[in-house]
Amino acid sequence: MDVENECCYAVLDDDHIKKLKYIPPKKIKVGHMFEVEKYKANKKGKPISVFESDGDGRKILADQDKRGGKLIEEKWIGYCKKPKKYFPYF
Repeated sequence: MDVENECCYAVLDDDHIKKLKYIPPKKIKVGHMFEVEKYKANKKGKPISVFESDGDGRKILADQDKRGGKLIEEKWIGYCKKPKKYFPYF
């Protein structure tokens, strides 16, 4: 939404916010896309996933119902033209 033509603006940290953008909430899937057989550690000790495979060596897709979901909340973003800064609002 461009508010510059309407001659209205908001001031934040001595910067005039001329544009506002609304980002609606959305759901995303989290977790592994493929079935995990086991975990092993690399040289630094960080766990690495080892995926299950079928007879041809292709990874087996995980059941979509087992994968969890995450909700990303809505937010507004303000934009200032002169210093070209974004101001996220939550």
